[in-house]
Amino acid sequence: MMMIFILGVVGLPSFGIIFVQNYFPLPEIWCRLLAIFRNITAYTDFLTLGLISVDLACFFYTRGKCLIDNYNPYFVCGCLWVTSFALNSINIFNITGSFGYDG
Repeated sequence: MMMIFILGVVGLPSFGIIFVQNYFPLPEIWCRLLAIFRNITAYTDFLTLGLISVDLACFFYTRGKCLIDNYNPYFVCGCLWVTSFALNSINIFNITGSFGYDG
């Protein structure tokens, strides 16, 4: 639920501005930061879904033992955000090319 709120407050208004004005009126750094934030949030969302699926599969396979049973939920969420940042750092720090528009 929090991810939907974050994407609704940060992600959707920028798309609305682009749709209405046919360009992004703010400087390039704002466009870059919004894209980075949207990508990290999307990766975190997919990692959360994957972790829940793996945890449930292990729960049913082992008949009652979860993977993240003894961990603090804030620690698990923090690890998911750090992993998302690490996966996106290739794009953020221009390791494989430039991060921006295609055309």
